[in-house]
Amino acid sequence: MKHTLTLLTALLLVPVTTVRAVDAGKIEIETLRRRFVDPPKSAGTTTLWWLNGKLSKEQIREQLLNLRERDGFGGVAPLTMFRKGTATEPAYLTDEYFEMYGCILDTAKELGMTVVFYDDCDFPSGTAGKQMAELYPNDLLKYLARSVATVQGPAEAVVAVSSGAVMSVVAKNLDNGERRVVTAAAKRDATGAIRWAAPAGRWEVQAFVCAIAKARRFVDYLDPQAMQKFFSLTYDRFAQTFPAHFGSTIRMTFYDDLSTYHVPDCLIWSPLFNEKFQARFGRSPEALYPALWEDIGSDTAAARASLYGLRNELLAEGYQRAVQVWCDKYNMVCAGHPASAYRANPLQTAGDAILWYKHQGAPLIDYIRCLDNGIDGFKVPASAAYNYDRSTVVCEIYGNFRQQLPNDSNMLYRAGMEMYARGINYLLPHGSWWDSAKVRIQPEISWRNPAIGPELPRYNQWAARCETLLRAGRHSADIGVLYPIDDLAARYRVGSMPPTHGADPIPGTDYYELSRLLTGELRRDFTFLHPGTVDERCRVEGREFVLANANNWERYRVLILPACRTIRVGNLQKARDFLAGGGHVIATTCLPEQSVEFGRDAEVQRLTREMFGPGGKGVFVPKPDEKTLLQALDGFGFAPDVRLTHATEIPRISRNALQRYGDQVKNNPDTYEGGNRAFAYLHRNIAGTEVYFFANASSLDVSADVQLRGKLRLEYWDPHTGSIRAVEAAPANDNGEPVTRFKLKLLPIRSIFVIGCKTT
Repeated sequence: MKHTLTLLTALLLVPVTTVRAVDAGKIEIETLRRRFVDPPKSAGTTTLWWLNGKLSKEQIREQLLNLRERDGFGGVAPLTMFRKGTATEPAYLTDEYFEMYGCILDTAKELGMTVVFYDDCDFPSGTAGKQMAELYPNDLLKYLARSVATVQGPAEAVVAVSSGAVMSVVAKNLDNGERRVVTAAAKRDATGAIRWAAPAGRWEVQAFVCAIAKARRFVDYLDPQAMQKFFSLTYDRFAQTFPAHFGSTIRMTFYDDLSTYHVPDCLIWSPLFNEKFQARFGRSPEALYPALWEDIGSDTAAARASLYGLRNELLAEGYQRAVQVWCDKYNMVCAGHPASAYRANPLQTAGDAILWYKHQGAPLIDYIRCLDNGIDGFKVPASAAYNYDRSTVVCEIYGNFRQQLPNDSNMLYRAGMEMYARGINYLLPHGSWWDSAKVRIQPEISWRNPAIGPELPRYNQWAARCETLLRAGRHSADIGVLYPIDDLAARYRVGSMPPTHGADPIPGTDYYELSRLLTGELRRDFTFLHPGTVDERCRVEGREFVLANANNWERYRVLILPACRTIRVGNLQKARDFLAGGGHVIATTCLPEQSVEFGRDAEVQRLTREMFGPGGKGVFVPKPDEKTLLQALDGFGFAPDVRLTHATEIPRISRNALQRYGDQVKNNPDTYEGGNRAFAYLHRNIAGTEVYFFANASSLDVSADVQLRGKLRLEYWDPHTGSIRAVEAAPANDNGEPVTRFKLKLLPIRSIFVIGCKTT
C-alpha cells in the first residue's frame, strides 16, 4: 500500500535514484545533516487550530501568517467546532463553510504550509455534525447488551431486552450448573421481550442483543457500508470540492477519540459477529457469550480471548482501515487515535492498543491533561508503528495541561522530549485558537501567549531537527516484550472493574510496570510485540529473535514474556525455539498455563515445563523490580545495545506534590521532577549510521557513563542550536564484543543526538 512508503522522501523532496548500496548511507546521512543544521520553514510542527468563532478571509490570512512567521509552525490542523464551546461560523458543511475552508487551503499552499484534514467537527469523530444520526439512524454504533431473568420451571421465562439483533440466548440450570444454548427455541413477542419455555428446575436465562448505542451519535465503526455513508457526508464532499489540495496541501487525515467506552461495558459489537466467528473458529460463539460476565469453566480464558480477539480485529478493520483505503486514492496517510490509547487496560479504551493501528498509515496518540499522564504506556502505540512497519508516529500534545507547573516554554520541551524518547516523531501541538478570548482548553500555544509565544520559533526549529532524524531509518533495540493482549482479555470480566477508561491495570498483569522499569529505571529500550506479529512477522535466527519487516526490522537478543497465564501456542513455540537456539527468554510474575486456543492447555503447560522447569534455560522473575529485572538482563553475558551507568538520580515528585512539599513546588516550579524516566534515550539506525537520542526532561544537570555496542566514531548533533561537534570517546570490550564509551552530560531540559559511524 502507498502508506507503507517512508514520509521522509516526501519531506526532503529527494528524487529517487539508483545508487550503490555502499554509498546509500553516506548520501542519506549527509542530506539529513544539511537539513538538521538549517531546517526549512515548512519543517516546523503542525498546530491544532481551533476555529472557535466567525471566520473571515482576511483573518484567515493574518492568522496563518502569524502562525508561520511569528511561531514557526509548518502547518495547521483546522478543528471545526459545533457543540463544544463557541461554534465555528459559518456552520460546518454549509456552502459558506466550504468557501472559508477553501480559503484556508489556498492560503496555506501559498505560504508553503501543509494542512492536516481533521475529519469531523468537535470530538470524537464519527458524527458528521449530527448528520449521521439525522440521515442514517440505523447505521450508528452498536454494542452487546445483556439481559437476565430467572424462572422456576416448568414455566415461561420472559427476558426484557433492548431492540436489535439477537446474538444468543443461554439458559443455566441453577441447581446443577448445566448450560444450554436456547436461541433457536426462544421467541420474541410483540413487546420485543425474549420468551423461552423453561423445563422443571431453577433457570437463569441470559439474552444477548446487538443494540444501537444509547448516545445515537457515532457512525458504526465496524460496518463498512455505514462508513461509506459517513464518507459521503464528509471526506467525499471535501475531496470533490478541493481536488487540487488532497494529496498535496493535505497529506494526512486525523480522526479523534474513537473508543470502546462510547458504549455500555465497552462492548462495541457487530450484528455480523456470530457469522464471522463461525468462519474464523469453525464453531458458534453463542455458548461463549456468558464468559464475558462470568466463569463458564475450563473454556473461560479461551472464550474471552477469542471473543475479544475477534471484536478487536473488527475494530482494527473498521473506521481506520476504511479511512486509509480512502486515503490511498489520494496518496495520503490516515492518522488518528482511540481515546486513552496509553492506558493499562485497553479493553476499556482501544480494545487492543497495538492492533488498532494495523491498517492505518500513521499511528496517532494524544498526550493531554498533564505531564506524566500515561507516560508509562506510550511505548505501546509507538511499538505499533514498529510492528506494522510504519515510519511516522504522531502525537497530539499539550492539550489541557493543568498541573501546578506553569504551562511555559519549558513544558513544551519537557513533554516533547519524553515523547521523542519513546518513539514518537511528529508532534502536533494542541493548540492555537481563532479567538484567544474564548480559549476553552488551556494553554494556548501561539504568539499571543506571553509564557509560550516568544520561544515558539526556537521550539519549532528544535522539533524540526529532532523529527528530521527520528523519522528516518528504523528503530533498534535488544529487547522484545510480548504484548499480553490475549492474557488481558482472558483475565477481564465485565463489571469486575470500575469504568475508569482503562486507567486501572487488570489484576495479575505487569506489562505496564515492565514498561516503566525498562524505559524509566533500567534505561533499556524495547519493543512490544503483538501476538499476531510474533506469529506472522517474527522468526528465530540462531540467538536472535527477528522482527522481519521490510523497513523497520529489528533483531532482539532477549524476549520477555510478561505475566501471561494465557498465551498462544504458536507464540510459546517460537519462544521455545529461540531459547533452544541460544537466545534468552524471561518470564515475569507468572508462567503460562492456559492456551488462547480451545483444548490446547496441555501443550502450553508442556512447553512451559521445557523452558522454565528443571533443566530449562528460561529465566523466571516472580517479582520483577529494578533489581531483579536488571540482574536477569545482566546475567546473560552480552554487551547490551546501550548501557547507561552511574546516571544522576532524579527524584520523583508528583503533580500533587504540594500535599507533601508545601509551597516549594508552587513557588519554585522547576523543583518538579518526574523521576529517572525523565532521562531516557532512543536508538535508530539510518542506512548503517547509528543515531541515538538522549533527553533530559528534568530540571537537574544529569550525567551518565554511556556505552554503545560497536566500534564507533561519534559526533554530537545539538537539536537546540544545530551545531555539530566531535565526541571524546574510547573503544573498549564488553563480554567479548567491541563497544564505545563516553561521558554524557546534559543541562536541564536539554536533548542531544549522538551520531555513530562504524570504524575498523
